[in-house]
Amino acid sequence: MNLAASCAIAVMLLSQTAWPTALASFIFGLTAAGGIMQTGLNAFMDLYLERKGLATGVFYFFGAIASFTVPIITGVLSDASIQLAFGSDLFIGLLATGLALAINWSLKPETTDQPAEFKA
Repeated sequence: MNLAASCAIAVMLLSQTAWPTALASFIFGLTAAGGIMQTGLNAFMDLYLERKGLATGVFYFFGAIASFTVPIITGVLSDASIQLAFGSDLFIGLLATGLALAINWSLKPETTDQPAEFKA
């Protein structure tokens, strides 16, 4: 979802005509509001099975901080240049995609190359 949203922002940033921008805006809306917060919360709670309430609180606390600060930051950036605001959004989207891939890779269970009869 992050990668699709980042690609949509890149199209909006680079496009010079209206129809690709409108299509990219639609794609961005679908991918950015597709339940990714709930998916992230479930993954976070799976890491801390015995502290689900704390995990939920921490998750939504930092989400609230982001909901407050991101519009302020993008407002300041858009005063300088709307392209700067979109460019920073693209950077954050790509950074989030890389972070999601790193987390996915690090949480995969270890596998061994031994046949089943040799596993302890």
